[in-house]
Amino acid sequence: MEKARRISVAVLIDHRPNHPGEVGGLAGTWERVAEVVSSKEELELTLFFLGDEPRCESLGPNVRRVLMRPAVGTERIPFLRSVPTHTDLSPFHPILFPKLKGFDLIHTTDAFHAFAKTALVASRLWNIPLVNSIQTDIIGWARIYTPRILSLILPRQAVGILLDKFRYLDRQERSMERKLGRYARHCAAVMVSHRREVERLARVAPSVPVYFMRRGMDFTRFHPGRRDREKLLARFGIPRERFLLLFVGRLDPVKGVMVAAEVTRGLLYRKREVHLLVVGDGSQREEVARYLGERATITGNLPHDELGWVYASADLLLFPSEAEVWPNVVAEARASSLPVVACRKGAYHMMLGGGEDGLLLQGRDPKEWIEAVDSLLDDPRALREMGERAREDALSRYPSWEEVIDKDIFPVWKGAIEGSLPAAFVPRVQS
Repeated sequence: MEKARRISVAVLIDHRPNHPGEVGGLAGTWERVAEVVSSKEELELTLFFLGDEPRCESLGPNVRRVLMRPAVGTERIPFLRSVPTHTDLSPFHPILFPKLKGFDLIHTTDAFHAFAKTALVASRLWNIPLVNSIQTDIIGWARIYTPRILSLILPRQAVGILLDKFRYLDRQERSMERKLGRYARHCAAVMVSHRREVERLARVAPSVPVYFMRRGMDFTRFHPGRRDREKLLARFGIPRERFLLLFVGRLDPVKGVMVAAEVTRGLLYRKREVHLLVVGDGSQREEVARYLGERATITGNLPHDELGWVYASADLLLFPSEAEVWPNVVAEARASSLPVVACRKGAYHMMLGGGEDGLLLQGRDPKEWIEAVDSLLDDPRALREMGERAREDALSRYPSWEEVIDKDIFPVWKGAIEGSLPAAFVPRVQS
């Protein structure tokens, strides 16, 4: 019997792969996908990333990673150096373009930057099916970072006029939505990870088939059995009597690390023995250190394998981010039986949040957060039970990476290539 030909897919990620110690996000998602695909004979996967030096790396017998220099990298533009993830602003990437010829399908993870625009040209010229996934809230990030960028290039008065009188952020959002709609209409299908994107696409590209792409979970790596409190305290020099608040993520305004710092200081004013353990790096690292002094420990980025015992050994995760599509940090903490306090806008689709398995708060007002966390400190048993219920809910809510590929990704890829897309798959986690 003749062996079936592999499906060859190019996945384009318009930023750099994770550095050692960085986890999660768009890059982390495709790194996990690549691990699973390496054991699937029916697929051949090439991940294209931006990189400082061009090179091709084998990640498995049928998986490779190609790094390409940006044509117009945001890191070269002074007023854009503070953005959290650098990308390529060129309207076309001439080196990437010929490399896309011959693939059965092109999958883009962006609709605004160089890789995505180049893929659109290649798709139309060589009649290669194009699938797009929305895995980061780029439009939401733009609302957060635009005022800061404008302040670097314009006088304060001009910035105020643009933002207040001319409602620049609203205009920018509508413009980006129109661009997203135009791009989506050229795609065979669009994959999303948040109900918000379903509603947005229904407005800007109503005829395009939309499918959910979930994030997988390794329930062995993230497991309460990995708890080792003594190891954690000894490694980071944290006194044993302190209640351990945990923040994991990029240290910048999008993720809200200063909200976590303000909550910690507010609890200290109330004579609570708390300590903030911060795992990650970013532009606000020094600000957090100055604000909390010895009541904060900032580890920098940690290897993904270490995060499991860190989650399992802490007392409470603070996640004050609102611009999220699928926050891996929340999912990993809950799988580790660590209760979570999060913004409703950022994590309502990830948890129950009414006190059963954690708390969802309406916004980022530190006063509300201080009150909520303070109320949890008096009942350690209830907090532990909250973490146990979080684990139980996570087991029923989050799929394995194998299931994500087999049920969410591969059927859409195969259907786009063959011209016969499957029925939409809407999991409970998104409801």
